[in-house]
Amino acid sequence: MLAPHTQQAISKALTIFWRVDPFEAKWTILAKAYSIVCGCRKKKDAPLDDFFAICALAQTLPW
Repeated sequence: MLAPHTQQAISKALTIFWRVDPFEAKWTILAKAYSIVCGCRKKKDAPLDDFFAICALAQTLPW
């Protein structure tokens, strides 16, 4: 769903969703972690969907 969009567009959309989410702090930490991963790898090597699927489970977040 988010993959075809730019990182900037994804970030803006997720920020809107997270403002009303009771897990906002956890999502913010995951977003920062993904940003760090993307800074170290090519986007194709760090797919957003896979990253959040794994990390959401580790953080006990709904996915």
